[in-house]
Amino acid sequence: LLRHKTRKDYFTVGVPLIMVMQVVVIFYAMNAGW
Repeated sequence: LLRHKTRKDYFTVGVPLIMVMQVVVIFYAMNAGW
């Protein structure tokens, strides 16, 4: 149960983190003039 909760927390935090990273990369690329 504890392991399942840990995996769930990692998934809940990991997915938004990946989305934020993609937004940052796109924002940086636009500012760089790509």
